[in-house]
Amino acid sequence: MMRAYIIPLLISLSIVIVAHKAMEAPKYLMYTLPNLPTPIGKEKVLITSAGQDPDGFIVQRMAQELHLSADYRPTALASDLYDYQTVVLVVGYSPNGLKTTIRSLEEEKRRVKAICKQTKRRGIPLILLHLGGPGRLDEQTMAFFREAAPYTHYLIGLRGADYSGYLRQLAKRYGFSITLVQRIQDMKLPMNSVFR
Repeated sequence: MMRAYIIPLLISLSIVIVAHKAMEAPKYLMYTLPNLPTPIGKEKVLITSAGQDPDGFIVQRMAQELHLSADYRPTALASDLYDYQTVVLVVGYSPNGLKTTIRSLEEEKRRVKAICKQTKRRGIPLILLHLGGPGRLDEQTMAFFREAAPYTHYLIGLRGADYSGYLRQLAKRYGFSITLVQRIQDMKLPMNSVFR
């Protein structure tokens, strides 16, 4: 008679345990969204670089395909923000790209920091994009993320670039939303959600 109750009890207990585990959010999904639930940005958009990686050209093309009113100015200064309602900072270090600006790495970091501070002063949303894969999240690129993170509203990146969880840790620490996608072309939906 006791056996008749044990098996259903064990099955019920197993179902409760499995259901509880399934309801827990995996750590790698915490602080991530497929896209923003409501827009936070407005046009006109300034797209600029943090580290002078040429990925800004790809983001400019994305903005054109999304019919956004946007300018790509890789060496924009904080004083250039007067004409813009949203700043998209394309984060990625390129030593060759930096050489073309006749700036040092430290000067580039100061330029980026000044832009970030100006976005906060003017109440302009700051969106970060990182198009690099696993091998492109180097120390210099991470330094640009550290400069911008305290001012960031939203980050869009490739899932493969965040293999260490660094970007998700920044999002958690500074309280901004993050979307990690599989491929660069998948970034268009979350980027569009910033504006519409």
